[in-house]
Amino acid sequence: MDQSLVDLNLKIDALTTQVAYLSEQAQIAERQRQERAELVRDLTPIANQAVQITIEQLEEVKSI
Repeated sequence: MDQSLVDLNLKIDALTTQVAYLSEQAQIAERQRQERAELVRDLTPIANQAVQITIEQLEEVKSI
């Protein structure tokens, strides 16, 4: 086989490996983004309730 063809095949193999790695990293990043979004969605009502309770308690202390 011609050396330039061998070199080209090696470069294609290297690029294929790199693209596979980048694709895997993109999938991991997307999963992490979805997990963070889900966590924020789950914690928002809890945080809102905590703020509301704090406001109510501060109002009680203020009126004492």
